[in-house]
Amino acid sequence: ADVDRKLSLEVSTTEDFAALVVNHPDLPALAANDGTLKVKVTGLTPKTRYFYRFVYVKDDKRYASHVGRTRTAPAGTGGHT
Repeated sequence: ADVDRKLSLEVSTTEDFAALVVNHPDLPALAANDGTLKVKVTGLTPKTRYFYRFVYVKDDKRYASHVGRTRTAPAGTGGHT
């Protein structure tokens, strides 16, 4: 059954998420949008590698997506990540 869910986005400078720099809770993953969502993350350090994952909590159990990885553009390049 298609249902709306609330997800959290976690962004960290370490793959184990010990250095969490972003935690966006309660992001709506709507069934009407096939459970997808779009998030704009700002305030990250230029030319830095970040790891990210989405987390869903149900019945006090945490379910995390696979960990993704990205790198921000160098300062002054006008790049978007």
